[in-house]
Amino acid sequence: ETGVSFMMKIFACDDCGAKVVGANVESQGADNVLTLTKDEYMLNKCGDDIWFVVELCAAIKAHKIQLGNVELYSSNPKKVNIFLSNTYHREYTGQWAPFGQFEANDTRELQTFTNEDGLFGKFVKIEITSFFGNEHFCPISFFKVYGISEIEMLGGGDDDVGESGEPDNHTTTPSLEKEAGNGNTSPISSASKVVRFIKDKVHETIEK
Repeated sequence: ETGVSFMMKIFACDDCGAKVVGANVESQGADNVLTLTKDEYMLNKCGDDIWFVVELCAAIKAHKIQLGNVELYSSNPKKVNIFLSNTYHREYTGQWAPFGQFEANDTRELQTFTNEDGLFGKFVKIEITSFFGNEHFCPISFFKVYGISEIEMLGGGDDDVGESGEPDNHTTTPSLEKEAGNGNTSPISSASKVVRFIKDKVHETIEK
């Protein structure tokens, strides 16, 4: 865990409309990573080139991503690469911005990977390049993405801070400018300009 203190809601679950839009051809049940039951999972042999792409239920600034395997007699993910993008097409890989490269622990529970600066995107790609142990199967039971939706960020500000001094759920006030070093420009910047333009026009009409 890092110092990010405003882990909002989950944007990767089938209840909110998120879906798996791509996965390695050898995988079975890739959609199961978005379910809330541990009895269903994405199944691969450990020798497969394992990856999957999830379309989130909203475009967000992601700060925390969780991945986990709870199946007995299977190997756990070790090295995990995570990317985000605003677009995704099966025929075109698009421009993936790195959320981070991580090494997980050899444990059967949710593993947490964070990016304190956050990263904008609508699609998340997971690549698992190595595993612990030497079991035959390497399943993935859970996948979760936490962040702030772009709509919620437009309404963020000091008024959203709760009585405890910590930001309320679903709100924050990070920089809305171009993400440093990853080439992902926030759509919020242009949206904010539109909102300001509309407000200015309303004020001009009232004064007249």
